[in-house]
Amino acid sequence: MSPIKYGDYAVAFIDLLGFSEVVMASERDENALFALQRVMGLLSDAVGNLNRRVVPEVPEAFIPKPLYVFDSLVISSPLRGVSEDGRPLHGLDAVVIRCIQVCHILLNDGYLVRGGIAVGKAWQEEKNIVGPACVAAVAIEKTTKMPRIEIHESALPYSRNLSEPVCRMCITYDEKLMVNSLHDYYLPDRDSPGALEAAYARYAATANRNSKHADEGVAKKWQWFAGFLQSETRRAAGYMAADR
Repeated sequence: MSPIKYGDYAVAFIDLLGFSEVVMASERDENALFALQRVMGLLSDAVGNLNRRVVPEVPEAFIPKPLYVFDSLVISSPLRGVSEDGRPLHGLDAVVIRCIQVCHILLNDGYLVRGGIAVGKAWQEEKNIVGPACVAAVAIEKTTKMPRIEIHESALPYSRNLSEPVCRMCITYDEKLMVNSLHDYYLPDRDSPGALEAAYARYAATANRNSKHADEGVAKKWQWFAGFLQSETRRAAGYMAADR
């Protein structure tokens, strides 16, 4: 192990909700075992596939690094960098974008996530990361109740260009500044005709079904998400109508 040397990082800690139940059921249920294998494939492949699409001007050290721990995903990037053509790179932007992309991929399979993003000191090797920024991101995931990725106060000075009215990658909803996990620009197939409407319809069908879950805690999370989805759906419909 190399000596620990802290640098400035943006760090996201994301928990995949419902994963533990799938694991427990997989021992005796073939369908659950198949679901487990699919989720593990999504977690291990999603970020790697996305990273391979990053333009070559972005240095490898700046591409968000994924680390997997059971049902959790850590995404991190140096806070500041410079591309090969001299453009400034912002680590919080990269981490937020990757979180949105991962949320869409997992939502499409019927999974919600919960987590936090913080900015601060961290040290990262290929398969490990540690530091105050990590502790802050994990603390948010442990305290936030709803399926959202909250922005820690340490990231606020760096999030202004991601928030309204400049951008909507971070939004205030339910009195919390959080990642806009439904941002339409980062849909995997966003260039396909009707992609947004189709994706939101799939998400709504899943939310409506799970809002009636026998477990009250699970039902409340999906009910919260259904409200958020309705809010974003109305907003998207308004913009589409204005463009006609």
